[in-house]
Amino acid sequence: MLAIPESELAKIDWDDRAFVKERLSLLPAKAQKILFARYKAISNKQVKNTDLRELVDSLKAKLTVSPEMLSLSMSEDELREEAENLVDAALSIRRALMGNEEETLSSLTALCLSYGITPPEEKKYTLEGRLRRCRISLGGCVNFARHCEQT
Repeated sequence: MLAIPESELAKIDWDDRAFVKERLSLLPAKAQKILFARYKAISNKQVKNTDLRELVDSLKAKLTVSPEMLSLSMSEDELREEAENLVDAALSIRRALMGNEEETLSSLTALCLSYGITPPEEKKYTLEGRLRRCRISLGGCVNFARHCEQT
């Protein structure tokens, strides 16, 4: 979701609009506004596009979960609902596969990976520890997104 009004986007070159929308939509509203203001302040078309691409790539590289997976432009209520859904999904997997910890861990690992979350390492934790960390990680990734939106 883009926080920049269409009237502002109309002020940039038509052939750059899709690029700017695609790049900024990955970020929280506050970051979008800051980067858009910076983008508009640069007069050279190539320099402004390069600057935007490099800044967004740099921000994405600093996150442990990709912005596409976090949906950073969600509202607070949507983030809370997504976090609850992920935790519910993790608990449902555990209940459905109760007694089969290996299959449960495999399913939770796949769910973590689908959200860009690195599952806990097998060598570092017991089976039960990895199961708990997967569930916590799923709820935590959306809580991280909420924190990013607030700052």
